[in-house]
Amino acid sequence: MILTGGEIYFLGETDLRTGKETGFVKIGLVREKDARDTESRLREHQTGNPRMLHVVKVVKTPIVERVETTLHGKFATSRVSGEWFNFNDIPVETAIAEANALSKNAKASLEEISQAEILKSKKSTGKIVSSNKETMKLYQDYLRINFQLKECKELSKRIQGVLHQASLNKLEVDHLIEVQKRKPAQRFSEELFAEKFPKIYSQYVESVSEIKQRFTWSSTNDVEFDLQKLNRDLFELVSEASALSKSALTRTNAADKLHYLYLTILTHQSPLEWKRDLIEAKVKSACGLASGIEDICKWNRVQEERKKLNREAVKESHLKKYEECFVLSKGTEAVVLRKDLGYRA
Repeated sequence: MILTGGEIYFLGETDLRTGKETGFVKIGLVREKDARDTESRLREHQTGNPRMLHVVKVVKTPIVERVETTLHGKFATSRVSGEWFNFNDIPVETAIAEANALSKNAKASLEEISQAEILKSKKSTGKIVSSNKETMKLYQDYLRINFQLKECKELSKRIQGVLHQASLNKLEVDHLIEVQKRKPAQRFSEELFAEKFPKIYSQYVESVSEIKQRFTWSSTNDVEFDLQKLNRDLFELVSEASALSKSALTRTNAADKLHYLYLTILTHQSPLEWKRDLIEAKVKSACGLASGIEDICKWNRVQEERKKLNREAVKESHLKKYEECFVLSKGTEAVVLRKDLGYRA
């Protein structure tokens, strides 16, 4: 988790003809280390915007990037495009209150989050420490949250599959899904260089020592909850999505509704991921240098030596040979669901 603090800003629009707020609000961030501040961002965004922009609110917070991501997910059903949201149906004060709550939460957990980040680069002792009431409660909370997150992700995957099939059926759903294509690209192959020029490789390869870490929770495969009791709203989303799936293959309005359900899933998923990550940081902090907590987690951090080629030195001394060792990576294609309302806002 990136610890950098900063500001979450809310920029509103005023229609110059009517003098009224448009309801469209940009939720963005400024990092502490950035040369720009919120007022600078306001001036940048004003360029090209025919309506008058103004600062609605600024919320200072630690781990500002994570807070912004959580906010964007929480209000996914109001998202128009990028960082712009339509707050005509709900007051912007709701989002501001959420930003303040996240900031308060982040400040309260900052010491443990920072400690967890530091411990990532520390070698563990191999010792497993005993759990206590506090760590066991965190684990139980994690299990409930993780169960809900699995439901969110499985439902999102099903919706993606339905809308992709609708696209293959020639239904107009380009505003709901996007096919992302990555072209084949040239990349340097260290393996090929070592094979073709072993003597040169041995001259420029260096030994690097680093901490390799792996955090795992105790097995959760046999843990089941009653979703209806745990999160009734999410349970109802599963039922609604199932009811819409067949008609969404042939009817655009049903496909639109199914995509809106996906955005609603994000409003549940994003806060759950935030809570999960804070719980993990607290458990890691409690773990300290130990290699795990009994019945809760394992966190092995071991020092490993690996070979690394000094590419800059090779390029400087053997440029032609270096250039001979580029290979073409495969292109990729992925179907993703759009995370905004787009023209429907």
